[in-house]
Amino acid sequence: MDAADQRRATGNVVMAIVIAGALLFAALVVAVREIRLQSPASPHARTLLKLDSTLGATLEPLDARAAQSLGGGSRVDEMVVTSVAAGGRASSAGLRVGDVVETVDGRDPADLDAAIDAVSTDPTRIVVNRHGSRVMLNVPAVAHA
Repeated sequence: MDAADQRRATGNVVMAIVIAGALLFAALVVAVREIRLQSPASPHARTLLKLDSTLGATLEPLDARAAQSLGGGSRVDEMVVTSVAAGGRASSAGLRVGDVVETVDGRDPADLDAAIDAVSTDPTRIVVNRHGSRVMLNVPAVAHA
């Protein structure tokens, strides 16, 4: 093999390594972007997701417009139920979409960490405003396997 053939072969190997490295880098960028898109945007959102999975219902902060249409909710820190998982603890307690959560075991529902602690294992009393009527619900304890 002459010198020209050796340079060409070396160049082909280098080019193959560069292309393989670029493809690997592109795959890593795509993987990282996928992970970032699937995670909640803020610590507050992650805490809400934890409460949702613990309770079996989705709660969101109540705004003035929603409060007016639901017939309740006078405080900024109240939470509204936007979905209830079938067969979950919230469903068993009778929690409904549109209920405005006023207290969770006597605690402010906007204090998400306290709400998570309250509903984590013990039976929990939740007071809701249901279209202007105050309703007390008992969320059952977590079933242990």
